[in-house]
Amino acid sequence: MARDRRAAVGGLPGFGAGTTVDRGDYQLETLHQAQGVDQRIRFLVMHYTAEDFQTSLKTLTDEHVSAHYLLPAQPRRAHARPTAYQLVPEAMRAWHAGASSWRGRSQLNDTSIGIEIVNRGFSRSMLFTRWQPYSAEQIALLIPLSRDIIRRYGIQPVDVVGHSDIAPQRKQDPGPLFPWQTLAEAGIGAWPDKEDVRRYLAGRDPHASVR
Repeated sequence: MARDRRAAVGGLPGFGAGTTVDRGDYQLETLHQAQGVDQRIRFLVMHYTAEDFQTSLKTLTDEHVSAHYLLPAQPRRAHARPTAYQLVPEAMRAWHAGASSWRGRSQLNDTSIGIEIVNRGFSRSMLFTRWQPYSAEQIALLIPLSRDIIRRYGIQPVDVVGHSDIAPQRKQDPGPLFPWQTLAEAGIGAWPDKEDVRRYLAGRDPHASVR
């Protein structure tokens, strides 16, 4: 009887060898896969931490805010390769974007990977705002990490964004010294050429506020 039952089940549509997954008290048949699906991850969001490494790590590992990756100011090297800190698995949602929107989508925590880069951001005096540059070592780590994420999720160049792009009324990171052009030349994100910028500005001051 058991042999006959196994033979009968094996002959049913969808019950092919090597397509079942054992879940203990039940099993799953995975032979038939739906076509009406798409990728959950659509965006890669860049941030600066505005703090030093230890404070950033403490903040990003408590229960209030998080990001998938943290890049130190001087990444530790192991076997001649720089090391990033993964704080949240990519399959899980991190709390890094907050109230946000980009290209018709909102609440980007649900659909993005967040990278936090240790950088103080800026300091202000009575006359000046001084922005902190990013280290060459950080960018040398950010490029392969970002390339890997973009490749695995098929993220479009215009969907590699800064926190200030998706929350412009409340965020300034990653700031004006973030090397977007360098990243674009490495295949990460978008960067307009000078002719396009001149054409879209149509004589307007690029530093003037938009009304």
